[in-house]
Order: sequence, then C-alpha cells, then structure tokens
Amino acid sequence: SKNVNDRDQSCAAFLQHPTTQLLLSKTPVGDVPTLVIPFHRTFATHLRLTHWSGPWFNVTVAWGNHRDHESKDDKNRILIGLDEQFEVEWVTSGKEEGLAFRGGIWGMEGPDATSPKGAGKEGAEVWFSKV
Repeated sequence: SKNVNDRDQSCAAFLQHPTTQLLLSKTPVGDVPTLVIPFHRTFATHLRLTHWSGPWFNVTVAWGNHRDHESKDDKNRILIGLDEQFEVEWVTSGKEEGLAFRGGIWGMEGPDATSPKGAGKEGAEVWFSKV
C-alpha cells in the first residue's frame, strides 16, 4: 500500500543520511541492541537508545551538522553526544505498549518540580505509545 511504501522510503532515507551513518559507526550495534530516532531540535538531531538490561535502555542525545553542512570531507563532519543521561523503559502492560522516558528528560525546573511516581507508563515523564 502507499502508506507502507512511504514509510519504507522515509526509513531508508533516514538510515542512509550521513549523520545517522556516522552515529551508527560510533555505536557497537553488533554487540548492543540499538534504536536510533530522528529528533530534530535546536541542540539535537538524533536520540540513540542502547539496550542496558531487561526492558531498560540508555539514551544518548546527539547533534550532527550533516543537515546544514553537506561536506564530503569527513574532517568537517561533527557529531556531538550531549552530556545528558536519561532512561527509557520498553513497557508492555496489558493493552498498552510503548516507551517510558525518565531521568529528567522533560527538564524539571523549579523548586517544587518532582518526577512522576510509579512504574511503566505511570512513572513516565514522557510516554510514546507503540504505533
């Protein structure tokens, strides 16, 4: 169907993008299950989830300049892993399945800010349902 072909083409373009390729070349994908997600923000272009233990993943926020700087010269390409540490849990609970982000990813600000309590979706700062 058209939607499947569009999704396949979009995925292929993302995987072939120079920033994605550079990020994957710096990741031990043969040893550690890894998920790379496009995350277009001012100071981020990708999220890299690497398996840690059980349903838990570590998250790296990365920024690459390949979108703005299409140099064929590798020395001009930049990939920065920002010094942020977040956790992601793959949650399968009842009818719900998705990713639960924790560890300050939502930017807790202010003296009265607290993290959500609980496990799975209930304890997530940010929740992405499986589509």
